Amino acid sequence: MRYRKVRPKTIEEIGREWDLLGDTRNLQIASGGDLSFSQLLMPEIIHRLRDLPEGDSVLDVGSGTGHLAERIAERGLSVVGVDPSLRSVAIARDNASNAVFHAVSVQDFAKLSSEKFEVAVSNMVLMDAPDLLGVLHAVSSLLAPEGRFISTITHPLFWPRYWGYESAEWFDYLEETFIEGDFKIASQSTPHVSTHIHRPISAYVNGLVASGFRITELRELVSSSNVTVKYPRFLLLDAVKVR
Repeated sequence: MRYRKVRPKTIEEIGREWDLLGDTRNLQIASGGDLSFSQLLMPEIIHRLRDLPEGDSVLDVGSGTGHLAERIAERGLSVVGVDPSLRSVAIARDNASNAVFHAVSVQDFAKLSSEKFEVAVSNMVLMDAPDLLGVLHAVSSLLAPEGRFISTITHPLFWPRYWGYESAEWFDYLEETFIEGDFKIASQSTPHVSTHIHRPISAYVNGLVASGFRITELRELVSSSNVTVKYPRFLLLDAVKVR
């Protein structure tokens, strides 16, 4: 399937897509097939948690099949993962018995939980969130004062070029656009459909600021596992809650 513009979807619809993707995604990561995850994204996040004292609490927003949460918990940190995909959470509970998982959106979790976290992480999730501001506000409400939020996303400028829809007549870099296509990693295609939402970088920056964050670092990430791609496919945002 070629990538195409589709109508806006709800978080429940996105969650059902990941229900179907869960087992495939688990195998991709467990087998080491997703080199961007294993060699770039996860190590970058883990490195940024290196100075956290043992026992500090970490919220994994969009925890998927639990592989990142498992690695964070191995460092002696208390990890709670939230994800709207029922199947992904079931897999995560098998993968990471050292973390706690809830099959719920972060917005609903924020309404139910009184816990405050020192850090929240979100790996390749924000560009799949239909309500970006709702997610960012919820994360902010769940963080303790001066709590930290570390997130990675597909690079809004270069991801459309990487997957070949940059020149599509329906694509406008400055416009929020729901885009549907086959879920793929560099080394493998799958029969499953997933949806991501293109937004310009300014949408993430402005959303974080509006949600009470100060961005401390914006870093473009280049994967050494794909030597044919010379531009950054991923973006990391490191922010601190200031209000």
